[in-house]
Amino acid sequence: MKRDLSKVHPFFRILTKITLLLMIIYNAYVLTVGRYDIYEHMFINLAFVIPISFILYSPTKKYLSRVSWYDLILILISYVVTIVFWRNYYNWVFNRMWLVSPLSTEQLLCGMVLLFLLVELVRRIFGYPLLILSLICLTYGFLCPYLPYPLGFRTQPIKILDLLLFTPYGILSTPLEVMVTYVVAFTLLGSALQLARADTFFIDLTKSLVGRSVGGIGKVSVLASALFGTISGSAVANVYATGTITIPTMINMRYPKELAAAIEAVASTGGQLTPPIMGAAAFVMAEILGVPYLTIVIAAIIPAILYYFSLYVQLHYTSLKLGLLGLSRNEIPKLSEVVRKQWYCVTPLVVFLYLLIIQNWGPISSAMVAFYLSLFIALFRKEVIRKPSVMVETLTKGMEEAISVILVACVAGIVVGILTYTGITLKFGSLVMRASFNVLEIALTYIALLTILVGMGVPTTAAYIMTSAVALPALNLFGVKGIVAHMFVFYYAILSAITPPVALAAFASANIARAQPMKVGVLAVRLGLVLFFLPFSMVSKPELLIVSGSYSLSDFIISLVTSLMSCFSISVGLAGYLKGEMGLIQRLAFILCGLVLLYSKQLYMLLIVVSLFFLFYFIRNLVKETGK
Repeated sequence: MKRDLSKVHPFFRILTKITLLLMIIYNAYVLTVGRYDIYEHMFINLAFVIPISFILYSPTKKYLSRVSWYDLILILISYVVTIVFWRNYYNWVFNRMWLVSPLSTEQLLCGMVLLFLLVELVRRIFGYPLLILSLICLTYGFLCPYLPYPLGFRTQPIKILDLLLFTPYGILSTPLEVMVTYVVAFTLLGSALQLARADTFFIDLTKSLVGRSVGGIGKVSVLASALFGTISGSAVANVYATGTITIPTMINMRYPKELAAAIEAVASTGGQLTPPIMGAAAFVMAEILGVPYLTIVIAAIIPAILYYFSLYVQLHYTSLKLGLLGLSRNEIPKLSEVVRKQWYCVTPLVVFLYLLIIQNWGPISSAMVAFYLSLFIALFRKEVIRKPSVMVETLTKGMEEAISVILVACVAGIVVGILTYTGITLKFGSLVMRASFNVLEIALTYIALLTILVGMGVPTTAAYIMTSAVALPALNLFGVKGIVAHMFVFYYAILSAITPPVALAAFASANIARAQPMKVGVLAVRLGLVLFFLPFSMVSKPELLIVSGSYSLSDFIISLVTSLMSCFSISVGLAGYLKGEMGLIQRLAFILCGLVLLYSKQLYMLLIVVSLFFLFYFIRNLVKETGK
């Protein structure tokens, strides 16, 4: 539970601000210079993050407005333990034989205390779903030497502690490495772009483009969330950035509260899939696959287009069905005025793309250049000139959002480390193969359900990392490998943010709309139902990911056209409206035709479905004329 820092003692408020500011300065310097020891860098960031997390997050509702005496003890212990790890990292991690060299008493003591601190922070920040999962994995890891086959594994509990804390296969593994490099850099960039008013430019731009059309403000929400997703990789952050403007406006335009919140939740969730700045899990994916981040960005382009195209179509016909109008002329800025007055706001984003794609710079270097350019632009804003503290507040708030991501990476490293070391991942793969009767579609369904289940109440990054550890070996057995397998898991990890009973993005938007969270979650699933089928099309049509292998241009065009048609057909069927109200049989026909197109890329199947559409409407119109 997040504390209200405005109500706590000024000492803790100042300590938090100073720590966050030092963390920003340190990371900006290190990531700009580009010369650092990765293990030292990880421990220094943990020394910033863990102590202030006990200030930012309360143990119970009783202490939401004050810091308890045992929080103070935990803060002091955190500083001591993290600094000891930092000062001894070379001998404890780098300069020793992992799982062979014995651990000293000091290592054992500091290691157990650090594990306790992380588990307690998981409880405070992420609640019981992730806490239970991490405790199950820790308990299994320490008890597996004493369990019978097939659960048992020949090792020693002290080896598990060694694995988790003193090797690159636990806390110090790829997830944390990615968080303290890529994610911190892009968090700084996202905050700086908000200072440069890129978010305001996106909202004004979408208002001028689609504001007057049917369901205008709903479409503004969709497009603004898609554009804001290019500079933000968090669904909840996206909701609060755009939803605080779009949700109240939608409600004023006679949108039902639940529908307004659901539209924003689904639109904001897609921001993690929208290039160039995707969710933190995308950076982890690039590291695991050993490919440039630009490869992941290119692979996500078509899935992101299909995501927002499906939502836009369904929203358009739902608005027609409900008679929801667009914004008035007075509420819509002129496109020429928006571009003329605010074009410079997105200059840093253009520079970032130029350096990343044209100059072939690394993502961190490109992000840092764009970060400094954004700060330079922000310095000319009247608000910043009058009140320079606005810059500090925005940057520290952004870095505060990165704290939970860094901590979840530690927990994900623990879970994946235990599952991999004990061989559970390989056993799960063979189990899925037997349970699915060697049928790929059944196996994909199992993995989709597992990802959504793990992702309930858990950040996307954690859901992706933990599920991929067990799901990818299973997918490999079915021949689904590389970026296709990773994108399948990543997509469902994203969709878990709108899936009840614990839907983080849906609940955040419900809070803004003051609507019932569960109703918003259910409606968000209905709005985004077509999105739950799209990952299957990535497996049957891997060319949609562009970088997934060799294919002909005709294959790509056919796959893209059939996918767009399928998204349109399913969205119309779910909305239940085209030229007028549709009956149940008509809606089912549209959805069924869409599903056929989604999974098939054969040209003859496209011709059959199109013929069925024409035949269906011919018979429908003939029946109507006969009735008249």
